[in-house]
Amino acid sequence: EPERGFVMALDTLFHLGDDDALFVIGFDPAGRPAGFLHFAVAPRASALSLSSMPRLGSTPNGFNEWLICEAIAWAREARFRQVSLNFAPFAALLAPEAEVTGLQRVQKRALLSLKGHFQLDNLLLFNRKFFPRWERRFVVVERRRDLPRVGIAALAAEAYLPFQSARR
Repeated sequence: EPERGFVMALDTLFHLGDDDALFVIGFDPAGRPAGFLHFAVAPRASALSLSSMPRLGSTPNGFNEWLICEAIAWAREARFRQVSLNFAPFAALLAPEAEVTGLQRVQKRALLSLKGHFQLDNLLLFNRKFFPRWERRFVVVERRRDLPRVGIAALAAEAYLPFQSARR
């Protein structure tokens, strides 16, 4: 089945070189690996970008949150300026406190109706636990008729669509 959950799919695990990736591994009380975070390293920006965070089903709730907090603390000591958790599309529109216009209310309802396929609001709620600084992103197109094609490309890039890459 397609992978579900919070996988940002920036890259394929283990395809980055030693200086380009960081793994944060969490262990259970018996010392066995129970899950990990995979970050892509962006040295010029002095940043880490979360790529995936799988864990065993037997790990307790809050395990990934604990790993993220540990990773942020380590990154601060290692003098990284930024830790990017993920790209959360429509964050301004889906935020519970968002003041929206009538048209935006319709857009929000449409996005939430896709919840079984895209868990955008769950991703937003997960991110909010870390009090992030949101950075707005924009899509610029020449013609409105390009929007569907651009939308499909963006969904495929974020691994929301089941397209297979040539590497896989």
